[in-house]
Amino acid sequence: MARAGCSASEVLTVAALCGRMRPEPGGGWVAGYPAAELCERLGWGERRRVQAVARLKGRGFLEPIGYAHKGRAAEYRMFPGIPYRFPAKRHEGSDPQPTGRDLKPWRLPEGERGRDP
Repeated sequence: MARAGCSASEVLTVAALCGRMRPEPGGGWVAGYPAAELCERLGWGERRRVQAVARLKGRGFLEPIGYAHKGRAAEYRMFPGIPYRFPAKRHEGSDPQPTGRDLKPWRLPEGERGRDP
C-alpha cells in the first residue's frame, strides 16, 4: 500500500476492514464495516471515511459488492485481483525461497541475532 501512495486514512480503513474479513466460497475475502461505527472508532467525520474508501476503490484495493442499508455495512471484496491461496504444505527437508523483485531471502549473520555479546 505504501508503494501505491496510500494515505494514513486509507491504511487505517483497510486495517479496520481486515478485522472483519471473512473468506468467500470461491476464494478471496469479503469485509464490511458500518459507516457510523467506523467513523466513531477512528474519530473521523463522514467525509474523511467517504474519501478514503473512494480512493481505495480507485486504486483497486476495494471492490464494492453490496451497499449500506438501514445501518448495515457496505460490503467490499478485499484486494480484488490478488488471488488468495492457502499456504503450501511444507515437505520434509524443503526450504521454500520467496520469489519476486521485493521478496529476496535474507539471513542474519551469525552472532548478530539481537543477543548481548
